[in-house]
Amino acid sequence: ELIKLSLKMGKEVILPAVLGPGKMEARVLDSLDSLVPDMYGVPSCPRGNRVVPPGEIELAVIPGVSFDRQCRRLGKGGGY
Repeated sequence: ELIKLSLKMGKEVILPAVLGPGKMEARVLDSLDSLVPDMYGVPSCPRGNRVVPPGEIELAVIPGVSFDRQCRRLGKGGGY
């Protein structure tokens, strides 16, 4: 819902795209209809969408089950 609302407001939405083990890039989402499964089956922006360098991302929403007092996330999956 947050992504839908952001797109409706004209905000640029950037999603991670897994390229291989331990490798990913951030790509601009054109529309929810353009999503394709990545190598793990997770909906992702297709190749060819604009790549955004990490330093240009203003806000990141990171899911997590638990965090410690140093803001380290419990469980990092494949290390992404």
